[in-house]
Amino acid sequence: MGKDEMIGNEEDIALRYLLAQPIRFAIVDLIRKKGKKYIAEISKELGINRKVISYHLRALEKQKLITTELMPKVPPLGNPVYVRYVELTELTTEMLDRHSL
Repeated sequence: MGKDEMIGNEEDIALRYLLAQPIRFAIVDLIRKKGKKYIAEISKELGINRKVISYHLRALEKQKLITTELMPKVPPLGNPVYVRYVELTELTTEMLDRHSL
C-alpha cells in the first residue's frame, strides 16, 4: 500500500467518523462557516448543552479533525477570562472541500 492510498484511507475513516454523528458534523460545519469559536458560543448557536459539545469536541480532537487552544477573552466590563477556542485542522478543511461538504 502506497503513501497516497494510506492517506486516502485515513481520510475516508475520518470523513465517515465525522458524518456518522450529526452533532459532530454540525460543530464542524458551524466552525467552517463562521470561523474560530469557543465552547459556549458553539453550545448557544447549536442549542446543545455545553457538556455534550465538550464530549464531541474531545472526540473530534482525538481524531485530529479540530484543534483547541486556551486563550483570554476580554468582556466589555470586567476581567479577562480564559476560554477554549476551537478551530478546524487544515486536513479537515481540505477533506471537506475535496468532498464538497
